[in-house]
Amino acid sequence: MIKRLWQWLKRIWQRFKGKKQAVSLQKSDAKEKPRWLLTDAEYESLFLQLLAGVNDEGWSRGRVSGFLAGKNIVESDLVGWLRRFGERLLARDGENRELAMRMVRLSEVDCGVLGEVAGEIGRELLGREGETEEEEKGEAEVWFERGLQQLEVEDYEASIVSFDRALKIKPDLHEAWYKSGNALVDLGRNEEAIASYDEALKFKPDYHQAWYNRGNALANLGRNEEAIASYDEALKFKPDDHEAWNNRGVPLANLGRNEDAIASYDEALKFKPDFHQAWSNRGNALANLGRYEDAIAS
Repeated sequence: MIKRLWQWLKRIWQRFKGKKQAVSLQKSDAKEKPRWLLTDAEYESLFLQLLAGVNDEGWSRGRVSGFLAGKNIVESDLVGWLRRFGERLLARDGENRELAMRMVRLSEVDCGVLGEVAGEIGRELLGREGETEEEEKGEAEVWFERGLQQLEVEDYEASIVSFDRALKIKPDLHEAWYKSGNALVDLGRNEEAIASYDEALKFKPDYHQAWYNRGNALANLGRNEEAIASYDEALKFKPDDHEAWNNRGVPLANLGRNEDAIASYDEALKFKPDFHQAWSNRGNALANLGRYEDAIAS
């Protein structure tokens, strides 16, 4: 009897102990975060996507963190792979300039240890190849041409990133400053565009097209007096620019200087008699003066 009672109590205790252990394991499992370990090929593919986002789309530190979190990537695992990847790159011969520059750019985003390691590898690759001034100029041209292509298809944000990369290498590339300004205007970022045109003009003061587009950006902001002054500079270098004469007339009319505006439109029509926009603007200025018959004729 006592023996059977002891065996029954022993079974109860074992069942209780097993349940407690199971609950403890479940709690432990609930706290543990899933850890995704990828193959080297998968890490490389993910890293190249990351470089494309930073270099081609202008990702910020937040976008980088969001990208890694979305992929459930533990940064220390990716950094470990990157160190091994860098060792392999440095151990073999071959052209890695584009990849190296992209890795250096990642380091400039300030994304922690990942960026620091990428920058170290990129700079070591560039240093090994002994980049010359002529090669740097070539790199700037590559970025500039890429920006032009992106601008052509109206990918304005991406084009600005490319022009910025060109200017980081060659800060006196006035055409990149100018084209970046054009993209900024298309995005409605007129203040930034004016600053970009100013940089272009710092390196090429007689760049009449930059003066003209700067005037347009100022006019967009309603800064009429400054716009007129900018158009005047453009016309100083290219007196037969009919568009500058026409656009100059608009802020003059906005300021109530209709006679001066009409004179400006007349100059535009002297160089392009079939310029319908100038005829229309001239008619509006005449109407503002109450010269309705002349306005109708215009």
